[in-house]
Formats: sequence, structure tokens, C-alpha cells
Amino acid sequence: MRIFILLIFFLLSLYADELTKIKVGVYNNPPKLYVDSQHKPSGFFIDLIDHIAQKEQWKITYVPCEWNECLDMLQKGEIDIMPDVAYSQERAQQFRFNNEVVLSTWSTVYTQKTSPISSVLDLHGKKIAILQGSIQQQQIQETFTLFAITPTVILTQSFDESFKMVQEGKADAAIVNRYFGALNKDRFSIKESSILLNPAALKFAFSPNTPDQTLIDAIDKNLKELKANKSSIYYRLID
Repeated sequence: MRIFILLIFFLLSLYADELTKIKVGVYNNPPKLYVDSQHKPSGFFIDLIDHIAQKEQWKITYVPCEWNECLDMLQKGEIDIMPDVAYSQERAQQFRFNNEVVLSTWSTVYTQKTSPISSVLDLHGKKIAILQGSIQQQQIQETFTLFAITPTVILTQSFDESFKMVQEGKADAAIVNRYFGALNKDRFSIKESSILLNPAALKFAFSPNTPDQTLIDAIDKNLKELKANKSSIYYRLID
């Protein structure tokens, strides 16, 4: 019996060695991607890639990191995949992206509940908290130029920090993606304004050192299949 059990463990270890090993970055952007109170990677993108990994027989190792740290690790090849990255031509020169859009999003301006800010023009001369290295930082300057306004931009290390600055009166507004804002505005006792900015397509970003196109192709193949099936886990996760 003991020999049989040892044989089972041996075969399982061989199976594990045969799995494709992939390192995936996790930054704090709930509900899409975060590490929960039990120190477990969670969120829409985690459940989605776990589903794909099980089907493709990948062994996933999740690597918690701050946003800019994650991108730096991806650039160096220290992680293989970064979920929840808004596609831009500038980023496409740094990283590889899958083709299929995972989610569509836009940015929203959040303020203190008593703030009169209600239009882009109201941001002129105001202090605005924006996540450093985010798509919001890349794209918002175009909006400022278009409307001839000059706010003071305060760069933060997380969306939580951006909201906290508004909550404490250190910033007049914060610009974050709509998913994070909807989930967390009440936690910081701030409000969503009517200002919507910068539509974006969220995808998986891959290290430029990724030599195997089959990894990217597998992500796209599974996404297409899941999005074509209205009862798939993709739509259950969105719900």
C-alpha cells in the first residue's frame, strides 16, 4: 500500500513538472484584480485566467506587486503576464498584447461629496490625484490640452492612495477606472462626478521576452470561445 501511495505522488510530481509554468502579476485594483484579506489573489481577471489555466494545463504562480513595479517586472521578464492592462500604442511598443479585448472601461472623476466639480472645465487649477504610470496619466493630458485647462497632477502609487487624498482634502479630485470607483467610493465617503473620460480596452499584457506565441494565442482562443457562449464563466464573472 505504501509503495502504491509513493507511486501516486511520483506520478503527480511528473505531471506537475509537465505543466507550463507561468508567473502572473497581481496589483490592487478591485474588483478586477487584487489580493484579498486572506492573502489570496482574487477578482475577475484571476478567476478568468484560473479557468483558462486549468483548461490549458498551466501552472500559475501569482506575484503581488504595485502597479509600476508590476510593469517593470513584466518589462524585465520577471513575470510573464500582467492582467488588466489598458491597451495603448505606447504600451504596445513596450509589451506584447493579446488581440481579444477582455473588458471595456473608461475613467471617472471622483470628488468630495460637497465638491461643486461637475465638468472638465471645473478641473482647471485643481489638484488631481492620478495613479502613476496608469492609462489615466497617459491620456488625461490630451483632455487638459483640448479644453485648455491646467490642473495640478499629483501622482500616486495606488488607486487607494488617490481616493484617500480626496477623502483627506489633499486633492480636489481623483481619476480612476469605473470599476474601482463604483466598488470603493462609499468606503472613502466620496462621490462620482458626471465627468467621464478616456475609454479604454483592457487586455492581457505579456513580457516582451515571451518567445512562445502559443501562450498568447491560447488566451485569445479561450476568450473568443467564452465570449461566444452567453452562459460561460466569462459572463457569470461580469454579473
